[in-house]
Amino acid sequence: MLLRTNNSSGWKLSRLCLLVFAVVCAYPGWAQSDADDLLMMVPMIAAKSQQKNESGGQSIPAPIVQPEEPEQTDSLTTLERNLLDAHNFARASSRRCGGVFRSAVSALNWNSRLAQAARNHSSDMNRTGVFDHTGSDGSSASQRVTRTGYVWGAVAENIAGGYPNVESVVNALLASAGHCNNIMGSGYIDFGAAKVGRYWTMVFARPRSNR
Repeated sequence: MLLRTNNSSGWKLSRLCLLVFAVVCAYPGWAQSDADDLLMMVPMIAAKSQQKNESGGQSIPAPIVQPEEPEQTDSLTTLERNLLDAHNFARASSRRCGGVFRSAVSALNWNSRLAQAARNHSSDMNRTGVFDHTGSDGSSASQRVTRTGYVWGAVAENIAGGYPNVESVVNALLASAGHCNNIMGSGYIDFGAAKVGRYWTMVFARPRSNR
């Protein structure tokens, strides 16, 4: 059933929500994390829809954005510092991730190897335009972490597309059960993240030696 509102923006939102719902239903075999990842693409879906409307119905390919030189703050860029601080701020308070209560957990440590794995995957998604945890070479998140030399005991990855800043992407991730559980995971102690073009990647891990 298609709901209409008197507000044109509400009508557009309804259509967008139905689009997301339709894609999820078209692939019933997807795991919950995949449905969550689809929701992380909502800003990109909206941007493409707006782009199509403005071009008279013609689809305009999204340009590949080359990363800019980041501003450095100590050994971390400003973006990296803000991502780390935002995730640790979220972990400092108990919350519900979907229907699961998660207690506050200790702060994450920045890890340059995990940051490199995140940067590689965001760069790959930006180059190919494919939003997926599987890289264009078939790699998984754990394989990309292994390639950096990080010897892991546990690995998790969050990805998002189209969010303009750290606050918006972290808030969206916390509103998604699967991504929220990764952020609040007590088994992770190290963290690395990157944004290339529209694509965000956040990697959480624990070294194999830590139990």
